[in-house]
Amino acid sequence: MAKWFGISTGIEAIQDCMQMHGANGYLKDHYVEQRLRDVYSFLFTGGTLNIMKLILVRQLLGEEFAGLRA
Repeated sequence: MAKWFGISTGIEAIQDCMQMHGANGYLKDHYVEQRLRDVYSFLFTGGTLNIMKLILVRQLLGEEFAGLRA
């Protein structure tokens, strides 16, 4: 759950920061654009957010609520 929350919050915070910087936030000369690419890489390396949510639901509510059993 912390992994999912951390990645989601990181992406939101960096996107807000990019909006505050305006067009300069998208330039490679500034650190903001690089940080967004760094956080996006966590979406794929540690498992997708949907898989993390599925694991969380399975642990909290059981396999029948996660759509794994009929």
